[in-house]
Amino acid sequence: MNSQPQGKPPTVWIVLTAVFALAAIGLGIWAFTTRSDLDDAEATIEQQKRQLSSERQQASQEEAAEQAFGERAETAYRRVRRRLLRARGEERNLRDTVDKEAGEYKQAEQELSAAQSQDEREAAQLKAARERRDVAGACARGTIDAIEEFFGAVNARAGANRAMRELERIQDQCRSAVQ
Repeated sequence: MNSQPQGKPPTVWIVLTAVFALAAIGLGIWAFTTRSDLDDAEATIEQQKRQLSSERQQASQEEAAEQAFGERAETAYRRVRRRLLRARGEERNLRDTVDKEAGEYKQAEQELSAAQSQDEREAAQLKAARERRDVAGACARGTIDAIEEFFGAVNARAGANRAMRELERIQDQCRSAVQ
């Protein structure tokens, strides 16, 4: 039968049972906290995924808006550049026209000075008057362009500077038409 006396409880088994019970409780608590930590980590990961997705969507919208802005800015730049190049071309053409008309007027005056007969003198006077009219017309167009430069500028000082440059460029040729 039993080698232990009968009135004493088996202490070894009680101690072992208590240790195993404590170990089981400890393992249960550890498993519960580990599971809780895992659930918290998964929730944090999901929240970060949602936040990342939201930030990606926001970044995509901002990128699209910036791209659209860039395209509009580029289009506006090209439009302004074309206008500037066209204006420069018109300005050169206007100066060339004023120069040409002034040259033709000087030639007509020389022909008038060289005219021998009354008929030649009258024809030369008529030609000189027509050339003077053409110079005056080209100068008037130049003046109007200068005024448009004034009103087309971003401020009054810049407009005045532009207008003065335009008028100074055609000043010498136009002086002969008004004297």
